[in-house]
Amino acid sequence: MKFMDNLTNEEKLIYEKILKTIEKNPDFYIKASPEEKTKLLLEHSGLTEREVYSILKKITDFKINM
Repeated sequence: MKFMDNLTNEEKLIYEKILKTIEKNPDFYIKASPEEKTKLLLEHSGLTEREVYSILKKITDFKINM
């Protein structure tokens, strides 16, 4: 099962925004702390904390249940 299979259409759009934001500065996201990553992600993606949190939670849950 793929991660994207677990997302609604709205969540897929949010996930794609997150990926596009990360792709713009991959070195930063490799080296930064979780707090720094989240702050920059919120600033550059235009998403709300709740949107980002919900996707990150789904990623975590998916990895745990693999």
